Amino acid sequence: MSAQPARVIPLPHRPGSSSSARPLMPIDDQTFAIEGIAAPPAAARPSAAVEALLAEALDALEAANLDQAAHLLQQLLQTDPNHVEALVALGYLSQTRGAADEALDLYRRAAQADLSAWQPMFNHALLLEAQGDTAEAIALLKNACVVAPSEPAPPLRL
Repeated sequence: MSAQPARVIPLPHRPGSSSSARPLMPIDDQTFAIEGIAAPPAAARPSAAVEALLAEALDALEAANLDQAAHLLQQLLQTDPNHVEALVALGYLSQTRGAADEALDLYRRAAQADLSAWQPMFNHALLLEAQGDTAEAIALLKNACVVAPSEPAPPLRL
């Protein structure tokens, strides 16, 4: 769901190039950094505990044990407040319980946490459409189409 980090592509050394040019330093086989410029932080990988908690929460959600699912998702978000899947799942729970404003906030947070995630935009759009805000819903659906062009749900909803 998250975008890959940017890479600096090595260029062959050109004869006669300025001596003030900063050399490329290999970080690994496919990633290089420019000397004197800090490399961007590597994307944090979710811990096994976070992933296990998410799996347990999604199992509870699938079994319609909504209170347990909500508790587990909130616990997960205390550890990782920007966990997109947890935010979307908790938004869905809030939406099904009739707490539209809470769901909208959770979908918004999820979309901001990962700009390449289409699901929070899609769910946000569906909720706005149900509330009668068609123009904003269409804008979000169009963004979801741009973010995930191969995903069939957003264009079908448009």
